[in-house]
Amino acid sequence: MNKLFKILQSIFARVLYSVLLALCWKQKIVYANFALVKKTIDFKVSANEFYRILLKSLTNTAAEFIFGNRSYRGLPGELCKYPDRIDEMRTNEGRGKNEVFDMTECSHILWRSHERRETRDERKEVTDEMCTNERNVFYISEQSKENIERMRHGGIFLASHYGNYEAIGSWLLQLGVPLKASYAKLKPDFLNRFVEERLRAVNGIKYSTFVNNPRKLLNMLEQGTLFCLVADQDFRKSSAVKSTFLGHRVNCNPLLKFLLRHRPETPVFFCNIKTRDERNCNSTMSRHSHELVVTELCPKSPRGTPEAVQEIYAAYHAELEKLIASQPENWYGFTHRRFKATHKDVYKL
Repeated sequence: MNKLFKILQSIFARVLYSVLLALCWKQKIVYANFALVKKTIDFKVSANEFYRILLKSLTNTAAEFIFGNRSYRGLPGELCKYPDRIDEMRTNEGRGKNEVFDMTECSHILWRSHERRETRDERKEVTDEMCTNERNVFYISEQSKENIERMRHGGIFLASHYGNYEAIGSWLLQLGVPLKASYAKLKPDFLNRFVEERLRAVNGIKYSTFVNNPRKLLNMLEQGTLFCLVADQDFRKSSAVKSTFLGHRVNCNPLLKFLLRHRPETPVFFCNIKTRDERNCNSTMSRHSHELVVTELCPKSPRGTPEAVQEIYAAYHAELEKLIASQPENWYGFTHRRFKATHKDVYKL
């Protein structure tokens, strides 16, 4: 069954890519964003080539989402069952300096921060129990584990359209985080039900909801909910919070300002999933690693003040910019008119 899903997912991604490419979907918007930020981001390719790479990444992620983010379902709910990150280059007692980590050992060795060296049998038993899912390996650093513990008591999660951002919800629910995210309802109704009940849910628990009254969000925070706010979209009203992103002025959602004014002690987090292929140099074996990274965005100014909100947005943008600099094709905000409120002429197509 898993192989069938993988085949269907691959076919869907290829067909969707071909259709969007033929329709030149969002092409002019991507070109406009590319021209605006190319002095900040080293794309290393032309605008046309970047558009194709972006579409490829987007359609692969869409296929993974539609087919249920199966790699992230059924993961352990206990943080202690996740190892720390395995680095490609690691110096450790008993190993040569900067020696490349051999993936043939990955089935048996989980490096941890305390550097305890378990026996080979202990390592294999632990690994079989917790970190592998077919050819996928899942990690959470000690710092991220501490932040996830805080997330379990509620807060605000500033999300972005980067990589497989939908999978973050599934993973956090598996970890016992009381996540809720407000989405506009889809049309027709059966599609909305399918997305809410099958794609944005884990073990029957839905994290998708629709909130049209900000004061309801205050009640949710009081009840210990982690509210997800997608924060990398343009806001075109005078109440917007001003910030800087990719070297340009941007308008940000003032909902964060409202929530922190009334609940100033609410912690704010940034979260993403880092993925990469880890391949053994001596064989064809490879695994896809997935690391859940959670960072708390802490302002220097007193919490709840306008200055604190601006500092939080600045920290959020700094984290997102690091991700975009490493893999710009994974930020799907390039298909949005992110800078329209502050650069009105950019999108005159």
